[in-house]
Amino acid sequence: MVSIDEADEGGSASATAEKLVPFKGRTGVWTHFLQIVPPRPVKRGSSEKLHAAQCRHCQTSIAFSAGKLSNLLSHMSSQHEDINAQLA
Repeated sequence: MVSIDEADEGGSASATAEKLVPFKGRTGVWTHFLQIVPPRPVKRGSSEKLHAAQCRHCQTSIAFSAGKLSNLLSHMSSQHEDINAQLA
């Protein structure tokens, strides 16, 4: 699992203000996270974006690739076992 702070290589403050918005995904895991927008570039000048979500239960920021749930599911299974049982 990668936190958003670990994944941010630049370490500089973003010029655009971030905000939290609900996900509009079709799977149950999205109900446990808020999306941090806008996505950040992976590297300076890169078109690839780093997406992030904030856990609604512990406010931890988690980095993830677009369309991939593994980091979010890993966070739920390791940090919120009781809630994760409901997702299965």
